[in-house]
Amino acid sequence: MQVDAIDRVIKHAIEVMENSKYQIFEISENVRMERESMNRELQQAVEEARETILQVDKLEFEYRRGRIRLTEVSRDFHKYTEEDIRSAYEVATQLQLQLTVFREKENHLKLRRNDLQKRIKNAEKQVERAETLVLQVNVVLEYLSGDLNQVTRILESAKNRQLLGLKIILAQEEERKRIAREIHDGLAQTMANVVLRSEISERMLAKQEYGMVKEELGVLKGQVRTGLEEVRKIIFNLRPMALDDLGLEPTMRKFAHEYEEKTKIPTHLSNEGREAR
Repeated sequence: MQVDAIDRVIKHAIEVMENSKYQIFEISENVRMERESMNRELQQAVEEARETILQVDKLEFEYRRGRIRLTEVSRDFHKYTEEDIRSAYEVATQLQLQLTVFREKENHLKLRRNDLQKRIKNAEKQVERAETLVLQVNVVLEYLSGDLNQVTRILESAKNRQLLGLKIILAQEEERKRIAREIHDGLAQTMANVVLRSEISERMLAKQEYGMVKEELGVLKGQVRTGLEEVRKIIFNLRPMALDDLGLEPTMRKFAHEYEEKTKIPTHLSNEGREAR
């Protein structure tokens, strides 16, 4: 009866934690989607700010010229008519007004950019917390989801077995986290850049800027190749096919050789005994 009661408690705990895990996952996904939206918004704000800064520089130059023209016609009023003076004044006033508007727009875009950068950092911290929490929940679930028919035996066994099981689960979850981090930092970022570059190419194509579109497509092709290399790297790190084709020792020698070529660090591999498949 005590074992049955323990089984019911454990099953209920597993059900609650499974639901909690999926809720955490949904929250994390929503934060990720919001972060991607803010990244696109940030990119747009940066582009608008760059265009606005160029426009401000242009207006400042034209305003200085307008002021010089106004000073010139005002000083030599015998040479210029009243209409010339009024026209120069109106031009200078209009340029000053436009300059004021664009400076205000520039300040607004800078504030918007800074706010988006802060919000993106906060979103990244929330995603990281959620991933850590999911990792902890998975560890507990893996432990609780064992063979419930052997609960009595488990309770009577030594603590070493419990610690060993937890270490194995932690190692598995750390490996999953590492793979997720590699995909997030490498392939996911590359795919996000591909989407962004595609959108930029579409806008340039709409403006018939074919030369710039060609350059963007070249960058896009390079990013796709980079993503493909990341996928191959992840697959190789999970399980090199050479393990099945050649065995452990040749695979390790191949790995050492590639490591030496990549890092330029002299590498030597030695083994003891006879190799066994």
